[in-house]
This record gives sequence, structure tokens and C-alpha cells, in this order.
Amino acid sequence: MRDPGKRKFIDSLRVFIKSGNGGPGNPGTRSIGGSGGSVIFEGCSKVNLRHLLSQHHDKRFIAGHGYSGSRRRLIGESGADRLVRVPVGVDIVTDDRRLVGRIDSPGQRLVVAPGGEGGRPSNRYLGAVGTAMSVRVDLRLLADYGFVGFPNAGKSSLMCALSKLKPKVANYPFTTLSPSIGRAVFEDKRAIALADLPGLIEGAHVNVGLGHHFLKHVERTTYLLFVVDVFGFKFNQNCPYRSGLETILLLNRELELYDPDLVRKPALAILNKIDKPGGRDCADEVTARLNDLTPDSLATEFPAEIRPNELVKFDEVIAVSAKERINTDYLKQRLRYWLDKRAEEQQRERMRLAAARLDTKIARANQEAVDSFV
Repeated sequence: MRDPGKRKFIDSLRVFIKSGNGGPGNPGTRSIGGSGGSVIFEGCSKVNLRHLLSQHHDKRFIAGHGYSGSRRRLIGESGADRLVRVPVGVDIVTDDRRLVGRIDSPGQRLVVAPGGEGGRPSNRYLGAVGTAMSVRVDLRLLADYGFVGFPNAGKSSLMCALSKLKPKVANYPFTTLSPSIGRAVFEDKRAIALADLPGLIEGAHVNVGLGHHFLKHVERTTYLLFVVDVFGFKFNQNCPYRSGLETILLLNRELELYDPDLVRKPALAILNKIDKPGGRDCADEVTARLNDLTPDSLATEFPAEIRPNELVKFDEVIAVSAKERINTDYLKQRLRYWLDKRAEEQQRERMRLAAARLDTKIARANQEAVDSFV
């Protein structure tokens, strides 16, 4: 059996949890049983799922049972809680895909399985049984930019051009088999985190090609980076050819069907492979048509299966050749520009809201002062 500690990347881990049973009470002495211990997950920035697995090979987390009430102890002692430290940025999901909760910050705690109630008059002094179930700890990668595209669009080549990460690159689909994080580093030591996600295929929103497994990572990225082969894409001989513009629309639709909020994220469109003959002209045409798209033209020019209800609003469309490093330095600078611009806008909005709250408090205080003299 392969050592789980040697796996390169783990972004999902299924574990078994069981909270403690409540301790029995005693109707003769009217003593109350102690509550069972709870299974609690706590966010920790120094932990990853590989570390969690290496420390707990059996993937079982069990809390202690509550103690019984007695003549000497009218209230039984509670069972010991089971504290499990998990990475920040995880979803806790049951086998039937019910979201138990999310952990988004260090120190945040989530009671995943509460302990059983101790025996008391309301339950005839019988301690309640604890909760036993399997849950999946799903990691959502945190990055400034998340690469979104179909296989063979050149996402891994672009990652090589922008960062020191050296992912596997080849001229066939699905060379990226697991998400990876690279860093675009600037001369002033500023770094921007880039998430290279495996290529999507049509139907990703319903989990075709493990679409859910990869789309979940897009949720925590600040910006979406649509990476598209400017000449279009054909997945295999049985699939229709999609032009560069149709590819963008189809990616838009897949994100929308998975989660409508994703298409409202800020985004850039990257038209790759302009080093090929006719590439620059093709990029100009795709850019012009993309900028001219309206709901009416969308409805009349494109089939329903690739037509999104809401168009992604791209801040900029940039043509590059990741392979030949054409315009990649410019793209790197624009990644920084748009990220900083968004941060400034968010800061202004926070200041505006804070000022509005202050004005409301001042107005309320003034009104209370006036009312006190009436």
C-alpha cells in the first residue's frame, strides 16, 4: 500500500467522526447524566490535508462518552471533546452532499458532531446516542487568480511563463491532473498567487470529468483568468468544434450552471497561441466580437447549449503566446494592476460604508439629544 504521506497533493479527505453518548441519569436520585463530547474542527494555518492524513491514518475521530449521574454526583461529568485541526479554507460535507459548514480563518471552530444529551427527566434519564457519520473535508484553494479553461488551452505553459512553477506541459489534453499554486514574483518582491486548475470539459457543472472537484477551487480566487486557445477547441472527434469566442461563452456557461455567483467575479480573458499563423488577426476578431456582445446578439447568433444567461464582464482581453513568451511580461504587469485596482476599490467601499454607519450613529445621537429636551 502506498504511503499516504507521499501523495503529492490532497484536496479532499473522507473521515469518520463520532460524538460521545450522553451519560445515563438516575431517576431515584434525580441525578443528570453528563453530555457526550463533541467532535469539533478548528482552522489552523499550519496544517494541510496531507499532514492530517499522515497523523491519523485510520481517519477516525471519536469523542468521549458522558458520565452517569449518581447519588454522589448529581450532574455527571461531560465527555471529552475531540478537537481536530484542519486547514483554513475547507468545506465540511456529508456523503449526501449536505454542507455542514465552512472554516475560513485560523482559530475558527465548527461543531461537526454535537455530543448526545445526558439522561434527564425529559428523556427518561436515558442518555442520547451520539452522532456517527462520515464527512468529507474539501479544500478550496486560495489564490489571487484562478486559471479556467478547456484542456490544451495552454494553462500550464502560461503558468511556466508567469511563475517559477514548472508543471507538466505537453501538446495533449489533461496534462494538468491536479490543482497547483504558482507565484508570479516581481522585482520589488511582491508576489501574486496563481492557481492552475485541470482543464474542464462540457458538462463540468454536473460533474462530468470531475468538474465539481476542480470548480470548487474557483470559488476562493479573487480573479478568474479565462485561458483560451484563440483558434478554438475540439475535445475529440465526437465533439463539435468550438471557436475561440464560443469557448469563452461555454466556459462562462459551465461556471454559471455550477454557481451563478462565479460569473460575477472579476475576470480577464487571455487569448493564447497568437504565435501561430493568423493568430494575431484571430485574436483581434475574437476581442472585437466579445466586446460587441449583447443579450440580443447572444440569443440570435449562438446555440442554447453554449449560451450563458449572464455574461462575464471582462476587465481586459489580452492576447499572448505562452510558448513563445509573447506579451507574457505585459500580462504579468496587468495581473498586478487589476488586483491592486480591485483592492483600492474595496478599500474605498469599506470606507464609504464606515462613514455611512458613523453618519447614522451621529444622526441617531443628535435625535436622541433633541428628544431628551422635548
